[in-house]
Amino acid sequence: MNPYRKRQLVEAVKKNVGWAYKDLPWFTAETVTEAERRRQELLDRLSGALSYSFNGTKPHLGPLSLGCQLCGTAAGIFHFINRQCNRSCFFCPQDRLQNLDLRPWTDNLWFEDDRDFVHYLNTFKIKGIGFTGGEPLLSLQKMISRMKAVRLNCSSEIHLRIYTNGDLLDQDALQQLQAVGLNEIRVNICARGYNLTPVKRARGYVPVVTVEIPVIPEDIGAVKKAMVEMETLGIDHLNLIQLEVSRDNYRSLNLSKYHVSHRPELLPVFESELCSLELMLFHHERNLRMPVSYCGFPYRFEVTNAQRSRRYNQHGLQGWEEVTEAGFIRTLVLDGNGGEIDQVLQFFGDRTEAARGWWCNQAKTELRFHRSLLPRILSLCSGAKIQYHNQVLTAYTETGPMWRRDLVAEVQLSRAALLCWQRLYLDGWRMKAAFHALAQEYPMTTTISAMMLADEMRLLKQIGPWETLGISYPETPLFDLSGAMADTTAA
Repeated sequence: MNPYRKRQLVEAVKKNVGWAYKDLPWFTAETVTEAERRRQELLDRLSGALSYSFNGTKPHLGPLSLGCQLCGTAAGIFHFINRQCNRSCFFCPQDRLQNLDLRPWTDNLWFEDDRDFVHYLNTFKIKGIGFTGGEPLLSLQKMISRMKAVRLNCSSEIHLRIYTNGDLLDQDALQQLQAVGLNEIRVNICARGYNLTPVKRARGYVPVVTVEIPVIPEDIGAVKKAMVEMETLGIDHLNLIQLEVSRDNYRSLNLSKYHVSHRPELLPVFESELCSLELMLFHHERNLRMPVSYCGFPYRFEVTNAQRSRRYNQHGLQGWEEVTEAGFIRTLVLDGNGGEIDQVLQFFGDRTEAARGWWCNQAKTELRFHRSLLPRILSLCSGAKIQYHNQVLTAYTETGPMWRRDLVAEVQLSRAALLCWQRLYLDGWRMKAAFHALAQEYPMTTTISAMMLADEMRLLKQIGPWETLGISYPETPLFDLSGAMADTTAA
């Protein structure tokens, strides 16, 4: 993660978490060093055993379930069938005061009608759906109706899974879920004091039975005991979720023993990650066969948010546009000045727009072009703009999606800086090498040249979050130091 993105995150959190910013246990330069040392020690002991998926953000022992494989792609969605719950778990980050009678929703879109939901799935080629809540079994008949509609009108290969605390998982519910073709069930045994009774009950009805829990550091002994029992029962997967702090649970968590890092969505508890790694080490040293995976914040938010953007931004994409790794629509634009567009059009000659690699307005004041045309255009122009857009799905009906396209960022770069951009974000050059080559274009004999170079380098760093995910595992926890974030780098 580049320093500009880190500063963005810290400032966003300070704005969003005003309700408790000064009360939360943030990392400092001193505490983060010791925390990373402890994490690296666990990773070293797991070296050679762990596999990594999704840009290296999701470590796991053994294979991932199909549900996990789809979750981190543009073809996987969560569908909130309700927000009601029969429990009030102290660790739950959800708003307990919210209207509980909300309609089913996905990505902030309401789907009261099964037909609209089915049409949405087919439009975006969805391959995996995680039904969740609240507690989805409180809305069993609504969920069964929706699953039947999916089975009747969508690809038979769609993977259906539900997330439940297991309290309402009786024989009648399991028979109905089996009849509709449920592929996987994920039970949070934390809510039941790590009692595995509903997990045992599900074994005869659902093909894949997974235990998925938030890792509460105080409960690590109970989880280890449960893992041994899960192995005996033949549970298919264990998914460990990093504990998170929100406005709704921060008073009930034992924050005096935790440290949290800066994230704009929810705040990750670092000790939960350490305990997850310790549980994976326990699994490894005991030679347990049950696959185990860890869902930390780099995966749960950076990867899944980028894939959600990718799902929508690929829809109706023009031939001169591309979706970046970070999920944004990128457009290269040449403004009409000094006859540069005329020169480019002369080069294109009688080639028509049928190739869809470029577009020019009638007044010839704006030319949009695909990045494959950049080498030739660089030889004819003094610079160009790069625009990043995000396509927001505002409504969905039987007639299809309704969109709003937002301009997220726009930068004007010189010819030399465009070449540097290409090296950084398309050709995979390291930043140091790309900036060294850029510096050769500027004679350092004047203050103005030095300032121009500094401005170009700043702009190239700033567009990093719209070009690449820029993440890996492990990720250095972010911290605020005297009102400004220290420039830390990933471990």
